[in-house]
Amino acid sequence: MQLPLSYPPACLEFISCVVLDRIPGDSFRERLSELVTSYYQLSAQEPVVYFEFLPAFISQALSPQCIDRTIPITAAWQFIRLAAKLYDDVEDGTIRDGLPETINLATGCLFAAQSALARLEEMAIRRRTVSLMISRFARACLDTCAGQQADLSASGENLSLDPDGWLKNASLKSGALFAWAAWAGAAVSCDDESIAPQFEEFGRHLGILVQIADDYNDLWGEMVSTDLAHEKSGLPLCYARLVARAVERETLERCLSESGQGNLEAMRKVQEIVKDLGGQSYLSSAAWLERQRAACALEGLPFLTEIKGEVLALFDKAFPALTHLPYEPEKQPG
Repeated sequence: MQLPLSYPPACLEFISCVVLDRIPGDSFRERLSELVTSYYQLSAQEPVVYFEFLPAFISQALSPQCIDRTIPITAAWQFIRLAAKLYDDVEDGTIRDGLPETINLATGCLFAAQSALARLEEMAIRRRTVSLMISRFARACLDTCAGQQADLSASGENLSLDPDGWLKNASLKSGALFAWAAWAGAAVSCDDESIAPQFEEFGRHLGILVQIADDYNDLWGEMVSTDLAHEKSGLPLCYARLVARAVERETLERCLSESGQGNLEAMRKVQEIVKDLGGQSYLSSAAWLERQRAACALEGLPFLTEIKGEVLALFDKAFPALTHLPYEPEKQPG
């Protein structure tokens, strides 16, 4: 399913005219505008069925005539994703210069998201729904911060999460916001209040799968860094540490440390060890399980047969790093 070609430009116009133009200070407004423009240029390289426009995609599947209602929601969704990306860059240490400005821009994106949601009252949406939309957004942001704090604490204390702990954090870090975005798209598109919670659960599993795909790409993708230090809390390594014997774990930790010094051979050895321990198969199984749970979340919808394939295509098309792996798992993660 493709969104109407007019939707992304309409969303960008809303962001520019309704949100950014009201920001005082030319310098700050220009920097935020540049950030948004770059974001849209990157999104334009991929079909707009992907999760950058998740609220609109859900609305299009449920009730196409309501899709314009999602413009402020999609704007807020995109601002919060921009904020998360900037904060991640800061926390991962990939920002070398302009650190204070990056933090300020990320904070600006947070408030721009709230400003976008405040315009929902002008979209002929019930006041109760608007209030719920804003309060749920705030809660999802807090859940995301809680998940990130758990990761930071584990990293700072050199603690290794087990896979179950990683999945719990992923449900907070990514799952909470994806759950909100899917719920919000459904909430403004249908009168049946029982439907939106099902899409909320669907979105949560989609968000977890995003994290699984990110961790897969970080270790085995095309643009892998030799410095794997920031991947120590990733799902492949959480799994590898759990199943490795003492000698394998010792070798793994040594190669991780050496890869942090730019040792390409050590990085390749890490990839090999984790793969031999079943890391790729485990991620395939975990991804398959999240997809199945998302499908189960939509069971019982009266129009399921009409939209199920289109909605679940988000799982099949949005994560190219996982598409060559089988969906039928060798074993399901515990």
